[in-house]
Amino acid sequence: MKSIKLPSWTRSLLGFDPVPAPPHAFAVDRTRLVYGGFVRSGKALQFREYHSEELPAETFQDGLLGGSLTDVGAFDGIVRRLVGRVSGAVKEASLTVPDAWLRVAFAELDDLPRGARERDEVLRWKLKQQVPFSPDDLRLDGVSVSPLPGQSEAFRVLVAFALDSVLSQLELAFTKAGVKLGRITNSSLPALSALGPGGQGGGTVLAFVEEEGYSLVFAHDGEPVLHRFKAGTSDARFVVRDLRLTRDYLDRSVPGFPIDRLVLCAPASLEGSWVDWLSEGFDHPAEAFSARHLPASVGLSPELSGHDIAALYGAAQEAVA
Repeated sequence: MKSIKLPSWTRSLLGFDPVPAPPHAFAVDRTRLVYGGFVRSGKALQFREYHSEELPAETFQDGLLGGSLTDVGAFDGIVRRLVGRVSGAVKEASLTVPDAWLRVAFAELDDLPRGARERDEVLRWKLKQQVPFSPDDLRLDGVSVSPLPGQSEAFRVLVAFALDSVLSQLELAFTKAGVKLGRITNSSLPALSALGPGGQGGGTVLAFVEEEGYSLVFAHDGEPVLHRFKAGTSDARFVVRDLRLTRDYLDRSVPGFPIDRLVLCAPASLEGSWVDWLSEGFDHPAEAFSARHLPASVGLSPELSGHDIAALYGAAQEAVA
């Protein structure tokens, strides 16, 4: 079974050196398919173009980890149309999907098997204990991250997983359009990469809000420490209570975690409410993701919101293990 390719915060479990991702990134959710194109100059990326195609209602079936396409032929046509709008050929690209479709968990292990097959078996066994999905139906990958303070096991692994059937349909649609998807990831992890590591020793909290729910990503020096997805985005009392509970859990799990940056990445219509909710829930001023969080050399088009570009830019500029 194919794996999900994750960015290399520390080192890949496969032991390979990370390579630059293609400067082309697509993103899909239940309502839109979008493209962000960049030009690579050394290690820097410059924004080139952005295109978007609306998706018909009920393009995807409902499901806890996304759903299969209801009309494969219609979706294939939309992908071809979007790819055809791009100036120049797109042969390889990354694709981001909603966090509701591609989840993240952490596994603590006494040992990491050296063989890929044995390692895969261990991660699937760990997931079976943690998530309400059959490991046999999942595509997954893991990357080694720093152990938590007081952790008894020697290793800690960030594991990303999604339904193989859903990812396979998406891959096939792009293949028919002449595009190889070298990596499929969720939206919040590349958005975290887009923010950069922050100050030395700094702690970042990213709230990534989408139609189906929101993710809270806690990172230290740019490396994820905790990741939590929650369905639902619009009930103020529910969200603020959940944010406070999450902060309490963070304090117990990672004592002394410093919140230097509390950043919101949300659709423009939700920014005002969510900035207030985050500030109240974490008792720390929150800020909305914008072009100023990216290097000036990117040259972001002013009509694009931070929510539109964060995951696309992050996916294009990451080194992939």
